Amino acid sequence: MKLYATITVVLLVLGVHAGNGGKRQLPALGRPMREAFYMDPDFVQLNHGAYGTYPKVVGDALREYQQRSERNPDLWLRRDAKTELAKVRQMLADLVNADSADVVMVPNTTGGINAVFRSLVFAAGERILHLSSIYNSMGSIIQYLVDYSNGSLSKLVFDVTYPMSNEDFLLAFETFLNQTEDPAHPIRIALIDHITSVPSIVNPIERIIPMLKQRNISVLIDGAHAIGQVPINITALQPDYYVTNCHKWLYAARGCALLYVDKKYQGEVHPAQINSGYSQPANFQNEFFWTGTMDYSSYMTVPTALQFRREAGGEDVIMKYNHDLAYNGGRRMAELFGTSIMQDEEQIGSMVDVRLPVNNPDDSKLDGEWWIDEQLYRHPNTFSSVYKHNGSWWVRVSAQIYNDLSDFELSAQHFLDICNELNMNDQTTTTSTTTTSASTTTDNSNSASSNVIM
Repeated sequence: MKLYATITVVLLVLGVHAGNGGKRQLPALGRPMREAFYMDPDFVQLNHGAYGTYPKVVGDALREYQQRSERNPDLWLRRDAKTELAKVRQMLADLVNADSADVVMVPNTTGGINAVFRSLVFAAGERILHLSSIYNSMGSIIQYLVDYSNGSLSKLVFDVTYPMSNEDFLLAFETFLNQTEDPAHPIRIALIDHITSVPSIVNPIERIIPMLKQRNISVLIDGAHAIGQVPINITALQPDYYVTNCHKWLYAARGCALLYVDKKYQGEVHPAQINSGYSQPANFQNEFFWTGTMDYSSYMTVPTALQFRREAGGEDVIMKYNHDLAYNGGRRMAELFGTSIMQDEEQIGSMVDVRLPVNNPDDSKLDGEWWIDEQLYRHPNTFSSVYKHNGSWWVRVSAQIYNDLSDFELSAQHFLDICNELNMNDQTTTTSTTTTSASTTTDNSNSASSNVIM
């Protein structure tokens, strides 16, 4: 009932919204909003968190900027792109409460985090701290640094296992920091997710950042899933570095991300692709604008994406709708599965993790690729990310303004079909193995008796 009450309020708030100097009536939040997106009518999108998707108006803007650049490439690349990009940076800086001089555009969070880490000069004995729930690509960046440090750099991993409340996390994390403190091997920088990919936990970074900075540990926040899903206030949070994808939850075109660097570090940070603008100290804005010839069109879709969000009700309305749907939809799926969701409500943004009813989670054929193939080829009506954590298989389901509760119920049936077939096959295999084993035992017993008689 809470979900439907929320939807009713949202629909009343929406009405007709001004956009692009006129009036544009968007469809209602929920399934009607699918009309505003490029959505296969036979497919239910519940994996928005993986790659994002954008509305049709953003697609129109993308193609318009691509055509504009082709009409006069020199004018665009030598002059106009930089002017337009400054406007984009200002809009995004306003959204995250930062100074536009402190933010630059990068294609994705992987590129932004590469830029930060590979710009740092580490002293012998220093360490990099991260959580065990780190996104794979970011873990690889850190491992690369360690591998090429000639043994002078190491990493420190804080193991997290969910379900775990935020309070329990903070208590364990502070204890970990105290126990691992080592003046001979100081922690130079910590990489912390604002929202982890899997499990999809909204971390209490407003309390984690001060805990680290009071120990003189620099803080890099991986906000890949954050902008558009949860509010971001850079001025209040005070990270040293923050990276977030605009093409996931903000509805910009791929690839489009924002990198924030505190002023005191901007002279040290260079883009991942060193280019003709390289200088020492770094010319922060100049180096990140020109990293080689590229298509800036995805960056230029940000204004249209933000306008669309205003027309859909604004940041608060969108975030509340998605949060409530994720929370209630996840609980509904867990009810149908006879399982549970992973998160406390405060740990949920627009994604929720539900434990799948798999009888034998250690089945040797089960891995991420198996679940992908099952969904893409054998049950292709919807898709969500599946992963193993804490001995169980979980599904991460994304809520978006084009979804409603019925989509979560469809997803539950989708996974019940897969899991029931899996469990039935496992039971058949187990029964067959038991029968064969019993038969073998009987034959061996008869042989033994014969041998004794002889």
